[in-house]
Amino acid sequence: MRRVVGYIEGWASTRSCDKFTPSDIPDGVYTHINFAFASIDPKTFQIVPASSNDPALYRELTRKKKIDPKLKVFIAIGGWAFNDPGPTVATFSDIARSHENQRTFIKSLISFMATYGFDGVDIDWEYPAADDREGREEDFENLPKFLGNIKSALKQNGDRNGLSIAIPASYWYLQHFDLEKMSKYVDHFNVMTYDFHGAWDTPESWLGNHLNSHTNLTEIKDAFDLLWRNKVNPAQVNMGLAFYARTFDVSNTGCMSPGCLFVAGGPKEPCTDAVGVMSNPEIMRKLGGKIGSGELDKTAAIKALKFGRTWLTYDDVDTWKLKLDFARSQCLGGAMVWAISQDTSDGKFSKQLQQATGYKSKGVTTFNNTVALGGGVFMETIESEANADVSDDQCRWTNCAQTCPSGWSAVKREDPYRKSNKELFLDGTGCGGNGIRTFCCPPGKQPFCQWLFHNNGKCTPGCPDRTGDEEMWEVASTSAACNNGKAQVACCRGNTPGLAVYRQYKWYGKEHDCAIDVGSKQCGWSNTFDTPFTSSWSGSGAQVCHDSKGKKGTRPLCENTRDTTEPHFTNCDWSDDFNLGRTDIVSEGQCSSDCPSGKIKVTLDSKNNKCGKGTSAYCCDVGASYDYNDIYDDAEDMLKEFVKNPTCPKLIDLDESKLSSRSLDNITLDDIEQLSDLAKRQDPHKITPAMAAVLIVQRLMELPKDSRATRELRRLVTKYFTPIWPHLTGAYIAGRLWEFRDRISTLKAAWNFICYLDAEEKAAKDDKDGSSPSSSLFCHIPSLNTFDPGSLEDPRDQPDDTDITNVIEDIGDALGGFKWPFTEWQWSSGWLEGDGLEKRGTGAARTFRPRCPDGTTWMMKSEPYTNGDQGEALAKQNDDDKMYYVQDILKDCISATIEDDGTPDDGNKWVSEHILELQTIHMFIEYTMGVKNKLKDRTSPSGLLIKAPVKPTEFANVPCSMWKDAFMNGFLAWDAQQKESPRKTLFTLLGSKTNALHMVNAESKLNGLKAKIWDFNEPVAMAKWNKKYTSRGKTGAQHAFEQLTLVEQVFGYLVKPGVNEKLVAAYQDVKNFLDDFESLYLKQYPKTSALDLSELWTTFMRSLFTEMKAWTKSWLKHRTTKMEELWADETARRFNSLSFGPGPALAYQLLRHREEAQRIWDKAKAHKAKHAYQVEKFDPEDVFK
Repeated sequence: MRRVVGYIEGWASTRSCDKFTPSDIPDGVYTHINFAFASIDPKTFQIVPASSNDPALYRELTRKKKIDPKLKVFIAIGGWAFNDPGPTVATFSDIARSHENQRTFIKSLISFMATYGFDGVDIDWEYPAADDREGREEDFENLPKFLGNIKSALKQNGDRNGLSIAIPASYWYLQHFDLEKMSKYVDHFNVMTYDFHGAWDTPESWLGNHLNSHTNLTEIKDAFDLLWRNKVNPAQVNMGLAFYARTFDVSNTGCMSPGCLFVAGGPKEPCTDAVGVMSNPEIMRKLGGKIGSGELDKTAAIKALKFGRTWLTYDDVDTWKLKLDFARSQCLGGAMVWAISQDTSDGKFSKQLQQATGYKSKGVTTFNNTVALGGGVFMETIESEANADVSDDQCRWTNCAQTCPSGWSAVKREDPYRKSNKELFLDGTGCGGNGIRTFCCPPGKQPFCQWLFHNNGKCTPGCPDRTGDEEMWEVASTSAACNNGKAQVACCRGNTPGLAVYRQYKWYGKEHDCAIDVGSKQCGWSNTFDTPFTSSWSGSGAQVCHDSKGKKGTRPLCENTRDTTEPHFTNCDWSDDFNLGRTDIVSEGQCSSDCPSGKIKVTLDSKNNKCGKGTSAYCCDVGASYDYNDIYDDAEDMLKEFVKNPTCPKLIDLDESKLSSRSLDNITLDDIEQLSDLAKRQDPHKITPAMAAVLIVQRLMELPKDSRATRELRRLVTKYFTPIWPHLTGAYIAGRLWEFRDRISTLKAAWNFICYLDAEEKAAKDDKDGSSPSSSLFCHIPSLNTFDPGSLEDPRDQPDDTDITNVIEDIGDALGGFKWPFTEWQWSSGWLEGDGLEKRGTGAARTFRPRCPDGTTWMMKSEPYTNGDQGEALAKQNDDDKMYYVQDILKDCISATIEDDGTPDDGNKWVSEHILELQTIHMFIEYTMGVKNKLKDRTSPSGLLIKAPVKPTEFANVPCSMWKDAFMNGFLAWDAQQKESPRKTLFTLLGSKTNALHMVNAESKLNGLKAKIWDFNEPVAMAKWNKKYTSRGKTGAQHAFEQLTLVEQVFGYLVKPGVNEKLVAAYQDVKNFLDDFESLYLKQYPKTSALDLSELWTTFMRSLFTEMKAWTKSWLKHRTTKMEELWADETARRFNSLSFGPGPALAYQLLRHREEAQRIWDKAKAHKAKHAYQVEKFDPEDVFK
């Protein structure tokens, strides 16, 4: 698709969960991004932001054009809610009917677009002339005229002249649009081909309350028929796609398919907070992150899912492929998404959409960027930067059975083995008999290409060893005509521009001596081609390679990266159509070696792919950095002058009132002005050496540290700065503001740096020497004992969130519907009855109150157990003297392990704990009856979703009487074989005065956090965290890292061999008990159907721990994200603190203050990056068998 439009909702950045901002949008996926929505003042008819938060989001979004120069950003105006009853219900109509109002609106629009950098406008009038939307009959004629006037004015606005309109897919509203006239003025139509069905399909509606997909292809086809009848050009049309589902609560769980009845929209989800709607991240959580799940309906092009009573359909790469195949068959110009901001935070669905559309901006190049976060933790990110697209200037192989692009030439074969001088340069490798590839070049001078060397079937591999203009470059290989187990090689030479990209790469060795030994550098054999690019088991296409020991291996392709202004392969992927998730490819296991449209085949691999047969192709764009050579000449002169007399320029001289943003390749600018990205507006404005130094440092700071575009600048800064300021290298400066570019003025920060170079040098030296008081953070987990004494308390002695919620909800119902959690009250829960508030002292029994399906409860107690004496009592009973704790091994606030060599007198508080928590029995009992009480879906006080295990429907609900009576008190068949009641027998197994095999001694803070996670409570309560751990000081931050480290290690504790063995043993003992209990129960009550309690126990434990893991990761991600945001803001604030002109001594102190904040921020990022690492070590399927 040549056009891919996505809307981003402004309000998504303020959602309680699943927040989404422009920075979360993957680069290169969309041709257009529409910000939804701006509003219109109904009195003045001027455009205004819909929220005070929006201007910052506008700038964050339009800054993405610096990374993707091909991206267009539109402002969408209006929306459904804009036309709801209220002050703006008739605003569009009022504007369209009045020339004066139109002039006011259009003048405001052009100013608004210029202020925020928008390239166009998207009109979302929902809907003109519609009676139920307060439309007027005259709207039908007025709208095309209104659009015509907008377009006429925008044409005077240079390149910022885009105009689109959102239109409905239903005839009811579409009939009021004069599409034929509108098409003369708009660039494209965004057709809202979604929301065909929803909770509004009531029994009284024309369609009735029948299940159906809101994005089904059948109705989409009907919608487009309406457009064709109105003579709309398909090239102007974008098919609407959805990043969300409409959900339904079915009437009968036995009938859950299209056509069945529903009673209402599905229940609200916590983040979308709307009946009948589920965003893609919410769907992913339901699926446990397994994208692609669901029943595929190829006719409707949707996937259906069922969760309990909820039915929904959603889209992924499989269904988008089907929909877009239809769009291509109709010659549609593009696709449109509502809404990008309903994607996952890592852009999972945008990336899948990209696979279906086949569009990837050639204005973007990606590269790996590795950041050291301390404690041996490295975070690798994929960064993007602007790229000069030169793909269309380079020769390439076609896909199988395709011909050269129009205007290009098929290269002739020039080797002595050709049959005629008209024979073309062809290759059938990887085509599987389905056609052949042709080597094609753009117009102009053509290369000289040969297949070498055939030798009557005894092929001799390798291109001739030549240099200069006679050097030949290997572009493919084939074994089709060889009979000696080797391959011919395709070799090309010539100074033609079309071979420029191939001249930057060289294959290692010659067949068969073409694999590098394990452990050797892939490209250590060349001083020029010294950077690994890719490698293949098939070499350049059809080769077999061995290393020096005769072992088969991959052949490396090595790159010359020295001159980035030469074309290089970028944005590369192994392509086989398997990774698209296409069901036809996956089911057949037949890989395709074709490349996506616009990409160039570099090589093939017939071994290292996911398919049973077929070949993968390595496919790339071609890009080159902008040519900065002239710029660097001026930059060097400027830096040379600056260091002779380092002065601080006036910040006002760099102000945007005198300078404005332009593109780097604006040929009218002075070279140094190109470098700065800034150009003068009116009068001549001389850039001094000091100003140039600021602009150079700004560019270094605001791009990733490994950016190709700043490689030469890093060298120049190092060359001229280090003789005076030895520690201020280009590498030291580069990238330090990359992640702050949306939070602070990078220009002001660069000015600060240049104006306080001596202080910066001292700070950099102190960092290197480790002599700075803030050069490191120091965490010591035992210090929490005094900072937060409450962390030593056992949470089992307190009511959990669920207990309080249940009581408050009951009170709320009685008092008129108060809701939990209260935001204005802090309740004391000590008075709540039956909440386990009895202090257990030394090993006291615990009290639980399971609930029956009818709401009645009963009291159930565990057994007293051995505890106290700092763990020595338990060690004497079970001969296990191990004592488990979290060791912060480097004191660096991130590195930690679980150790078992604690001692009673080492200063820690030790408790004896049940590895399998006693409350698990309470949970399991309610789970078997289908009761959602102790475990139920809810939202934590911090607004995080908590999911409870769901009992599979194949297990029948256990009668409450079995637990309440038989389990608690016993029965004849049980009493005949056992001395104690089933209750006492089970709790004795788990840990008691007489049996402590499954118990261990653990440090109290670790033990308490384990209990909270097991109970699905916040490990550190929201109120406590906000009070103790959010201060903007070093001490509070260090303690926050200590708490995060403890929580991260809870699952590390559960996989520790001595602990894990006891967990497995306790689980198995319960399983055996349930087998014995059920056997005797069925003997006593023979008419009772089999209950499969032990199998249900296994299912429960796996599900329980799966949700526990999800809950732990959710809380950790929430807390680490909040902490990262807090310290990013604090770092940005401290970055700006130098702007007030302090003296040298104070400047140094402020620099150290800033560096301290940045270290804390870096550490917060490290915790966020590794928050799931320990949690994922625990595999419920493996533990509970």
